[in-house]
Amino acid sequence: MEDHVKKVALLLLLSILFEGCSPSDPLGGVEFGKTSVEEFKKEMTSKGILESVVINDEDYDTIQFFTINKEKGIKVPLWVHADDYDFDTLHSFKLNFGSDTVLFFGENSYRPGKGSFNKEKLELVLNSYKEWYGEPDYSFQSSREGNLIYEMLNSFKEREREEENRKGQIPTMNLSEAVNLRYCCDQHLIWDLKDYRVMLAYSTNFSRDSLWNGFIKYESLNYENIISQKKELIRKNATLNDYISMRLYLDPFTEAEFPYSDQLNLVVHDVGHNLPEEHRSIRKFKFDVTYEDEYGDEILNSEGLQFTNDLNLESPRNGVSTSLSSNFLFNAYFNRNSSNAQGFEKLRLMRESNNTKPYRSGIIIKYRITHIIFEDGEILKSDPQTGFVESK
Repeated sequence: MEDHVKKVALLLLLSILFEGCSPSDPLGGVEFGKTSVEEFKKEMTSKGILESVVINDEDYDTIQFFTINKEKGIKVPLWVHADDYDFDTLHSFKLNFGSDTVLFFGENSYRPGKGSFNKEKLELVLNSYKEWYGEPDYSFQSSREGNLIYEMLNSFKEREREEENRKGQIPTMNLSEAVNLRYCCDQHLIWDLKDYRVMLAYSTNFSRDSLWNGFIKYESLNYENIISQKKELIRKNATLNDYISMRLYLDPFTEAEFPYSDQLNLVVHDVGHNLPEEHRSIRKFKFDVTYEDEYGDEILNSEGLQFTNDLNLESPRNGVSTSLSSNFLFNAYFNRNSSNAQGFEKLRLMRESNNTKPYRSGIIIKYRITHIIFEDGEILKSDPQTGFVESK
């Protein structure tokens, strides 16, 4: 009888232990900040967790895929460090679970994991992550990716600590409390774990029936600081040429008014703030220009050019330069008997030799940013050794 009781008790214990063992995330054992990117890919591939697939038979199109749900065949591409910054050590990776085909400039384009998907697929992905991690610790909406997510999360955590009645509940950030939006929304669900964070996000901007660009992002808990340090390092080491992008070309040369005889007409357009690591807008800047032949020999130069009005070049958003497409005309005046007369005449003849196609006249135009004034009034001056960059 005693043996029978022991057997029953053992069976009950095994049953409880079995029921309590939930499946775990195959990607959940990664040591962020310690494992190299190559070690991570190699280990996950050798274990069969990641599968390498070559697209279009090109080596550079090799993509790692991870299967979220084997039963339903949900296989998604994995991208390491998808935030425009590369690191040798693994700090984050991202899984995209949208469709593989998107409409891109009017044509269907194969872009693994981007594009629309239905609610059924979202539910399957969500259920897998809830099996692995339980209900999310935080959920909220935003209109932009990036630092706003961290700002909202940190703000919400602080508020959660102050509100005792929220204990034990899944907090939800009201959209109107975070940002004033005219349209819906990027949804974010976050699991804060001991050593890393998992974020699941998707967009509902386009249609209530069709979701867009769903992704799951894994990152170290201090990833925000790592990115901030990277940005600060880039900003600290940037030359003034890194701040400004612009295109330059020569209009036909014209006669100048007395006391000058000739006039060079330099057109500047697509002027933009090109350094996303600098959040301040650029109000004004000065620059030098050099004109070279196809051998790289200088023909002529223009120094100390500057815009007369404030430009207010905003910092790039999502890595896209916010440029001014307006044309700006800069004039340089010369006399035929001046020390620059020979260079001026050579440049004029080169420009006129192919008047219909000035970009193919053999003239290479380069510029060097010498001064920048930011919106807060701070002035940066370039190092005298800073070289020139070619106008594209």
